Amino acid sequence: MVDIPLTSQRPAAPASSGLTFLPETPANDPFGGLTPIGGADPLADFGGGGLTPVDGGLTPMSNDPFGGDPLGGFGGGGDPLGDLNQFGDLGSGAAMPAFNAPASFNPYAAPPAPVKQAKGGKSAYRGGGARRGLPWENRKSGRVDSPFLGTVKMVLFDSSNAFKAMKTEGGLGDPIGFAFMGNVIGNLATAGYAAVFLLIGFFLGGDADGGSVAALGIGIGQQFFMALVQAGTRATIGMFVFAGITHLLLMMVKGANRSYETTFRALAYSDGALAFCGVIPCLGALVQLIGMLIISIIAVMNAHETSGGKAAFAILMPILLCCVSVGVLVFLFIGVIGAIVSGAGQ
Repeated sequence: MVDIPLTSQRPAAPASSGLTFLPETPANDPFGGLTPIGGADPLADFGGGGLTPVDGGLTPMSNDPFGGDPLGGFGGGGDPLGDLNQFGDLGSGAAMPAFNAPASFNPYAAPPAPVKQAKGGKSAYRGGGARRGLPWENRKSGRVDSPFLGTVKMVLFDSSNAFKAMKTEGGLGDPIGFAFMGNVIGNLATAGYAAVFLLIGFFLGGDADGGSVAALGIGIGQQFFMALVQAGTRATIGMFVFAGITHLLLMMVKGANRSYETTFRALAYSDGALAFCGVIPCLGALVQLIGMLIISIIAVMNAHETSGGKAAFAILMPILLCCVSVGVLVFLFIGVIGAIVSGAGQ
């Protein structure tokens, strides 16, 4: 290393040192006396003498290595998107974005419509949530005080919500048990009222010998026994047949949105609650008849989540057919009797 003294007069460099001193610069040079070697322009090799101001701005050199198409490698004709169609499918020459959008992805499409909501925030479409069940269906949970009476009250006075809450599946044991209990209570009450009227008529008639009392007791006992038999038959065989016909008619009009079990459960719960109305003296049978026409339709409509017209067709058509059949039989019977009478008169 050669020490060069910092003096105002630079000594001449030895010929063998290979060092060349720059010309002396003024003492107040802000760059400390450093000037380009040889005064050459570092951008001279690129042509044009560097950047030349044009209209107050900078333009690239004629042979600027960074000039031309800044995104030339991404598509033809200087289009930075190349074959990518931003209004439709991805072109064949474009690369799939990193997020793997589907082929039909349209970034300019409108957002999807929100899900339709019903009042109260619940979905307006069928099948939005699990049904909580009737009190009778939840009796094993221990949170229901009077499962039978609670279900009867709900079915009779809040039918729509009752069958919206009814479970559409879970076996036939619960609905059969409810229908049987309702029929037993209603039938026994009806038999009891009939026995009271028989006793009143018996004692008012003055015929109170031993044989008559025994016959009266047997008759009353038979009424109670038949009440139990009728309750069991109606809750099982009667329900299976009635539900089968109703479900078949629902299928004919495309109103059976659920299984046969749902139809059976709806009709069994409505029948059990209506049969319980037999405890009403004298008017129990009338209440059952009117209630069957109304509550059964509501039960099928809400259990299957179908229209009221389809539910009414499924419930009323068997009744109409029965009435027509009975009318035909009565007409034939009257005709036969008339023929016999006219034949005997000749």
